[in-house]
Amino acid sequence: MMLITAAALGLIALTPANGSAAPAATPMAPSEMIHTVQYWGAAPYRSDEDWERRRLWRERREQRDEARIAEAARREAWQIEQEREQRRAWRHAQREQQFGYTPGFQRGW
Repeated sequence: MMLITAAALGLIALTPANGSAAPAATPMAPSEMIHTVQYWGAAPYRSDEDWERRRLWRERREQRDEARIAEAARREAWQIEQEREQRRAWRHAQREQQFGYTPGFQRGW
C-alpha cells in the first residue's frame, strides 16, 4: 500500500502544474535560433584551381619520368653498340692473328 502511494506521489510530482502533459512553449529570442558554425573560408589550397595545379604537376612529373626513361634507353642502346663494336674488333683481331688476314681483305700473293 505504501508503495502505491509513493508511486502516485511521484507521478503527481512529475506532471506539470497546469495538468497538460505537453511542455509549455516559451518564445525563443532570434539570437537563440541561430546556430554557430565554424567556417574556414576559401584558402588557396581549398580552391578549385588547386585541382588544376595538381593535374599539371602530375602531367609534368609523368613527362619528366618518360624523358628519364627515354634517356636511359638511349644510354643503354649506346652502351650496347659500343660493346658490339668492341666484340667485332676483338673477333677481327683474333682472325688476323690466327689466319694472318681478315675476311674480305685477303692478301693478293
